[in-house]
Amino acid sequence: MGVTLYAVRHAPTDALGRCIGRTDVSTEVPAHHAARCVERALVARPEHVWSSPLSRCAEVASLLAGAFGVDHRVDERLLEVDFGAWEGRAWSDIEAEDGEALSRWMADWQRVAPPGGETVAALEARVRAWHDQLEPGTHLLVGHAGVIRALRVLGGASWDDSMGRPAPHLELERLR
Repeated sequence: MGVTLYAVRHAPTDALGRCIGRTDVSTEVPAHHAARCVERALVARPEHVWSSPLSRCAEVASLLAGAFGVDHRVDERLLEVDFGAWEGRAWSDIEAEDGEALSRWMADWQRVAPPGGETVAALEARVRAWHDQLEPGTHLLVGHAGVIRALRVLGGASWDDSMGRPAPHLELERLR
């Protein structure tokens, strides 16, 4: 028996227009409603439910783990990309106050990190470390778009291809 991994991006947040990688913000959909949506979409019962510690993922994952009678495993390696000094700020403010750094990052986002943040290579490395230790069975991840895209890269996609595909909120994706 191998590893089967399903991932779902958290519900939409109430932080439109802000840079919120690791910023803990609330969602537009109550956790119990989001959990019901995910539960209905699942085609296999998970034996393991995972999430980052941020509430937009952890609250839904906790409800799902309870519904399936399995442990909810929280792992820091599943946090969204770290935007450093830009965290929580409006993108318009970042552009106005730190436009040069934003332009450098946008031009070379695969190698450049936001000020005090991390590169996508660092994100990929920590997601790989998490993925490589998964035990056989069916896993469900309630996660962030960056983590889901990193998992796509681990599955063979390029970063350009992965970023070119949306990671819709509350839509289940089988990654392995």
